[in-house]
Amino acid sequence: MNAGGRRRLERSRLGLQELYESFETIAADNVQSAALVRDRILRAADLLVEHPHIDKKGQRPATRELPAAGTPYTLVYRVYARTVKIGRVLHQRRKYP
Repeated sequence: MNAGGRRRLERSRLGLQELYESFETIAADNVQSAALVRDRILRAADLLVEHPHIDKKGQRPATRELPAAGTPYTLVYRVYARTVKIGRVLHQRRKYP
């Protein structure tokens, strides 16, 4: 962990792509709603830096999952000694890969 006791947050390319695609899909109908969903997902991601074990173990080995409050999205992530890496941002209706 860094000097402040917090882990560093990393995002995979796929996770960033999924976040961008979700924003674009929602924004096609309502830009304000898209911004709200994006902000809630980013707040959930920031929460992981302080509390990486806040939610449940993931469906895949060595992963954890955190639903982003007020959204239909779940962050799939891994906790490392100094980082938390978000691998996926999945819509909850989508079949888990």
